[in-house]
Amino acid sequence: MKKQLFLVLLGLLPCLLFAQPFSAPLHSPAEQIAERWLILRQANSAIHPELKGFSGKDLAQLADSLSHAGTRLDLMDRNYVANQFNEWSQDRFFTKKPLLRHFFKTPAHFFELTKYGKDSKSHPVLSLRLNPVLHVKAGADRLQEDPIYQNLRGVELRAVIDEKVFFYTHFVEYQANFPEYVNRWTNQYRAVPGAGWYKSFQSQFIDQLSGRDVNIANASVGFMATKHIGIQLGHGTHFIGNGYRSMFLSGFAPPGLFLQFDTRIWKFQYRNLFLELSPTTANSGVQGLLPKKYAALHYLNYQVNPRLAFGLFEGTVFHRSSQFELQYLNPAILYRSIEGNLGSPDNVLIGMDGRWNVVKGVQVYGQLLLDEFKMSELLARDGWWANKYAIQAGAKYLNAFGVDHLDVQVEWNSARPYTWSHNDSLNSFTHFNHPLAHPLGANFKELIGIIRWQPAPNWNLTGRYLHLVGGDDPNGKNFGTNPLRSYRNRVQEYGNYIGQGIASTTQLLGFDLSWQFYRNTYLDFSVLLRNKKSDSTVLSLESQLISGGLRMNIWTPNNDF
Repeated sequence: MKKQLFLVLLGLLPCLLFAQPFSAPLHSPAEQIAERWLILRQANSAIHPELKGFSGKDLAQLADSLSHAGTRLDLMDRNYVANQFNEWSQDRFFTKKPLLRHFFKTPAHFFELTKYGKDSKSHPVLSLRLNPVLHVKAGADRLQEDPIYQNLRGVELRAVIDEKVFFYTHFVEYQANFPEYVNRWTNQYRAVPGAGWYKSFQSQFIDQLSGRDVNIANASVGFMATKHIGIQLGHGTHFIGNGYRSMFLSGFAPPGLFLQFDTRIWKFQYRNLFLELSPTTANSGVQGLLPKKYAALHYLNYQVNPRLAFGLFEGTVFHRSSQFELQYLNPAILYRSIEGNLGSPDNVLIGMDGRWNVVKGVQVYGQLLLDEFKMSELLARDGWWANKYAIQAGAKYLNAFGVDHLDVQVEWNSARPYTWSHNDSLNSFTHFNHPLAHPLGANFKELIGIIRWQPAPNWNLTGRYLHLVGGDDPNGKNFGTNPLRSYRNRVQEYGNYIGQGIASTTQLLGFDLSWQFYRNTYLDFSVLLRNKKSDSTVLSLESQLISGGLRMNIWTPNNDF
């Protein structure tokens, strides 16, 4: 069946109409800088900030268009992006004495190679960038006698051939002992957050060093089809939205196989995303080949002007006997109509989002996701179980109170019980036992406050506060928190409300201080205070963490759940 799918996709290629060169990694500084520019400067750009994984070419062109940067920090941001994606930038910054011609040729890359053809010195036939990846840290958790630590190594490689074909690989392998609250999550879901599969690790040299052994791979190849449509095939993660969280697709789950089509014409960008997922992990006791399921997602964004944009989202998750449902390859049809014609066996979701840059430096944004609902039951306000939806509302205030590079963000997220779940647990909106959308699953209300400040060049300070109200499932009962569970086993038809089950309140306060002493190389110091109070004393947990470390060419999000 996979061979048939491959042949179908090959057949589609001649019918396609700008391809996306390799993307900036999720949560990278370049991504954050571009988002700031688009809010502060109201710049005309091909970038639609809702669709994360910005094209390196788009980022370089945006940096070149902002050659007259404002403050000293603005100029540093601009030069950072131009250096990071110097394959396309008009301004390249060379070091005085590169090592062996290709090592440390520019400040941004460890190894850099550009080859031109015999007939042209302006269009390279090969551009290659190679960087090592490193993240070592150590700390203490008051709940554990052994230290918490991480020892991560890896490599990042990207290449452009004939300015038409793009390759990207980012592979890391690490051993770690996580904080107790992360260990509890891992034991519950049989997966390491963001990684999925793991194995136990015990150091041969230091008895106290034990934990999990993990590897994560992201890789893709992109093709220049024509002027308006790009194609990527790879293994990676995705994020849709303007918030700290996403109700559509959050990048919390481990990387997975994907095929992506991006159509960008005028003020529109339309993304078709096809995913191969797994409903479980090897750590759950499954022997042999893991079962497969699939997702087909559409997202259309209309950028009315640089200040205002709206988007529509549609997705379905389904499993068949080791095959993809070919009807879902249709790039434009509503999935609900297909699902109905198939006998309604699949999990279909729809949603909408928007953003508005109200004034310079201020943005409001939001998302609404509808899983299932019935208007009469919704208006009755009687807690019918199948009124399943999620809401996000947020605001950003950049250069707050006139302070350069002081950014404030406030966000509210809420999801009704049983959202993202399905009567067939294999069709839940999950991958490797992770939610594909919000990492908290469902049945919660969440308030987030974030302050980011760059007080001086190469120094970054972030403070964040999360207040979460939710519910846990007692004694195997399903109150709608875990989307992995079938809603057939729901506790009640009516009277469902957010926070049902074992009521809990979680507060998280974190501080991160980073000093970039060399390009993309940081010394980090972090403090995390997390307190979960539950009606069950077994589930209550108070964590106090402190850690420090060295990080190079990696931007891993915090485990904020």
